[in-house]
Amino acid sequence: MWSVADDDGTKIVLTFTFSNNNTLAYGSPLNLTVPYTVTTSGIIDTIENNDNGGHEYYKIIGIDGTKISLCEGEQINDTTQCGSNPDQWLFTNEADAIAFKNSL
Repeated sequence: MWSVADDDGTKIVLTFTFSNNNTLAYGSPLNLTVPYTVTTSGIIDTIENNDNGGHEYYKIIGIDGTKISLCEGEQINDTTQCGSNPDQWLFTNEADAIAFKNSL
């Protein structure tokens, strides 16, 4: 998959790969592979080396064609309180991810 995410105020496109061994790999510029679990609420919980003790959370809040809208946060409450305002997107093809990023 391809992700459109915010990197210090700049929208970027990077690969976002879920593996069978419960790891999630972020492509360039992050180049990071982390373990993940899915909570009983359906929130993806990744364990990362960041400032909040190591977790990043993702909640799917919408699917429209090739676009999957996510709410991302460093605290689980960030994802449960986002409503319908996505701040990250996954796409099933790179061309749609790039077109979406360019439209922002």
